Amino acid sequence: APCPANTYKDSDSVSDSACLSCPPYTVSQPGSTSLAACECAPGFTGDAASGDGCAPCAAGSYKDAAGPEACSACPSGAVSPEGSTSASSCVCPAGYSGDAGAGESCEPCGAGRFKPYEGAGECMACPDGGESADEGRSCATCPLGTYLEDNVPRLRCASTTNGYSGPYPSSGTSCPCVPSAGASSGMIELDWAVTQGGSRSCT
Repeated sequence: APCPANTYKDSDSVSDSACLSCPPYTVSQPGSTSLAACECAPGFTGDAASGDGCAPCAAGSYKDAAGPEACSACPSGAVSPEGSTSASSCVCPAGYSGDAGAGESCEPCGAGRFKPYEGAGECMACPDGGESADEGRSCATCPLGTYLEDNVPRLRCASTTNGYSGPYPSSGTSCPCVPSAGASSGMIELDWAVTQGGSRSCT
């Protein structure tokens, strides 16, 4: 019987001899009759038949077919995991705009702009003229009446009675106090216990 995929049997072997597995990180077609039929798998490059073995594509590159060919580089500025097997593995990192999966280059966010997540998307302007920080991954400060959640600016904190305004932010965030509402200066620190029913007030 023919050997299954990813195995081979030399054509001069006796008919009842066992099929041999291809080397690590290599593949072969069903019915392969020599070691030379084993090629580097997608995501790996090298000349398997030479005995040098197959190495994974470096981060920032990919290879979508079996064979000895070199890995292809992701678009400029894009990143991908080691051993990537598809162009769709290339993504623009946080702080860069573009759609690397569609072949676009990734461009860094300019001054006063940011993008907090990895993947396709455009940089956004920091609210009220805020400065970008962390290489365009976030904004350095929140203007009065705003706060950051997962590095994304959210408008308005909450409550006129306790000295701040807008919807309550989620746990783990803080809101600036509003002096015009009679509150002291500083930040409202909201932790899990407080947001589960405790009081909210300016410090």
